[in-house]
Amino acid sequence: MTRETDGHEGGDRPGRLDEGFLSIDVESLVRKVAGQTFRSPNHYPVELVRIALARGARRVDLTMDRHSLTVTDDGRPIERSELERLHGVLDASLPVLERQKALGTFESDRGIGLLAVLAPSPGLVVIESGDGRSGHLATIERLVPRLDGRSMSLAGTRIRIHRRSADLRAEREAVASWCRFAGALVTVDKKTVSRHAAPAGAMAWRRSGTATVWIPSAGDLCRLWLLDHGVRWHESVRPPVNGLVFEASVDAGEDPARVWDEAGRIARALYEELARTHATSMGAARARIEELFFLHHRRTSAA
Repeated sequence: MTRETDGHEGGDRPGRLDEGFLSIDVESLVRKVAGQTFRSPNHYPVELVRIALARGARRVDLTMDRHSLTVTDDGRPIERSELERLHGVLDASLPVLERQKALGTFESDRGIGLLAVLAPSPGLVVIESGDGRSGHLATIERLVPRLDGRSMSLAGTRIRIHRRSADLRAEREAVASWCRFAGALVTVDKKTVSRHAAPAGAMAWRRSGTATVWIPSAGDLCRLWLLDHGVRWHESVRPPVNGLVFEASVDAGEDPARVWDEAGRIARALYEELARTHATSMGAARARIEELFFLHHRRTSAA
């Protein structure tokens, strides 16, 4: 996002990239990048979990209130080079193109990495990351960065973000939903949200290899979620496949076309399982089974 200035906004303003009369507001640009990557402004805690798991974390703990978020993990320390790149995004002494290049290194098809700490327009960010003996302390206060090496007993990473306000319910729901399939332990305010086989309310489910297939309790579309270290990051949607409504998740390294075919075969077996339980099902579950078989009949008979 570029715009002209009247010459009164200088390059020494924190967070602003300037070159001649062109400037880019880093804070606005980060929000734009996050908006293009995340489904909602409440998604950035999920990204911090994803990059912790990518560093090999076996446990990630989040504590949050309206004005702060702390993410602690036991994974490998953040590389100093990554902290330097984050520093470079905000360093007003660097040329604008160098800062833009640093910002671009965080973007990928799966997220924006450590850049997510800037998504809530924080007043203060503190990143501590070490191996139990030494580590690095990075602070960003009002978009002014500082990076130091020091002795550190912390084995892992702790990120503290102080923000103006937050929708706590939406943030908690986002982490619980998107990190549900993570094999590592993920907690939000001491409540475990990971290590689940299928979404809450799934009518029936089955695991095959790295794929999990389930029959959803609502909806009439098929969905396939690709996972990165157990965190959902990409969704494909299709109309019912051979009249069957199902959803599936699979590790990102799998071939989606093959997974769709395999998921369809598993879904047929799950439908047969639901047919056997129909007579003993009650209330909403019974009504959903009847709805699914009605949709299947309508789709297949029309074909």
